[in-house]
Amino acid sequence: FVVVVVVFSSWLLIVRMRSSLPSFVVVCFAIHVLLAPLLFVNSNGSVVNATRVGSASSSSKSSVEHVRIGIKHKPEKCPRKATKGDIIFIHYKAYLAATSVVFDSSFERGAPLQVTLGEGHVVPGFEQGVLGMCEDEVRILQVPASLGHGEAGIPPTVPPNSALRYEVELVLFKPFIKSEL
Repeated sequence: FVVVVVVFSSWLLIVRMRSSLPSFVVVCFAIHVLLAPLLFVNSNGSVVNATRVGSASSSSKSSVEHVRIGIKHKPEKCPRKATKGDIIFIHYKAYLAATSVVFDSSFERGAPLQVTLGEGHVVPGFEQGVLGMCEDEVRILQVPASLGHGEAGIPPTVPPNSALRYEVELVLFKPFIKSEL
């Protein structure tokens, strides 16, 4: 909706200024470039919620890099969300963000990945992106290279410094139960 209002306002401004169609196209493109990183679109073309989760980058820059989380499907009821210590069973497709090439998929193996959250068995961005998920929730995760496979990558499948995109579906989780020994 915001994009439509901005585009229409830009069109009105250009028409009032009696500018040409190429100017309108340039303004629309600029708006798209500025807003596209903030939006996620699901398979039927509708915009879904997006949030950021992040930690400081390990590089010499003082910037903070974030995992962007788009919610593609959220169940109506969510009695409990996944937290550190929980054992989760999660289906995923892993893509190179630059090319959208799938480099790994639990769907192709026919079984979800089993992970204990907080133990570092997956890349930090994946783990950050699935914290707080409900069973049957589907998310799209945009993971910067620093929170993915980093400078090393996984040659030849994942080039060094590659941003990643994951589509994840939490199938089941077993809540962490603190034992008193």
